[in-house]
Amino acid sequence: MLRLYVLSAMVNMSGDASFRHLEGNEIQRVFRQLGFGDDLTARVLADLCRLRFIHTTSHTSPTFESNFILTRLGAYIVRFFLSDMMFLENMMMDTFIADDATWHQLKEQTESIYRERDIVKRLALRRQRVQAFFSYMSDRYTPLRDESARRGLPSVWCSHPLESAHNQLQLNLTRATRSAQRNYAPSAD
Repeated sequence: MLRLYVLSAMVNMSGDASFRHLEGNEIQRVFRQLGFGDDLTARVLADLCRLRFIHTTSHTSPTFESNFILTRLGAYIVRFFLSDMMFLENMMMDTFIADDATWHQLKEQTESIYRERDIVKRLALRRQRVQAFFSYMSDRYTPLRDESARRGLPSVWCSHPLESAHNQLQLNLTRATRSAQRNYAPSAD
């Protein structure tokens, strides 16, 4: 969530024509206000750089004295991929689900998908699973957004990228469902 938090803030900042970079000290200050330590902040920045979602302006190892810029990949994650069914399915496979009820629900949905042979029905099951995962992730992100607002952080830090992506996700899921029905549903000949 913290990686997404930084990415989302940087995407929000990049909408301003005067934005050049985000200082590591600013990220450190924001994380401290939210109660996160410097070790965790440094790990988040290192991960984002290692994964090439952001990089330092000097292309050196990230430190709190570094200035960070968003890569196209980082921007695509927030702007497009959070509403993409296949991206979310892959993200789900790499995400630790701490809530037992959600974990069992997703596991049962996955087993149902593997058992289903009808392509249209299987896509409907995949759609339900993606929506359940998206809802879970959105619920996990909400306290971070709410705490940012409560602490009076600038608005770029108070957005909710998953809520923003929700409508586009629904459109993408509907488009995928219609395509599957058009291409794989039995014809009424």
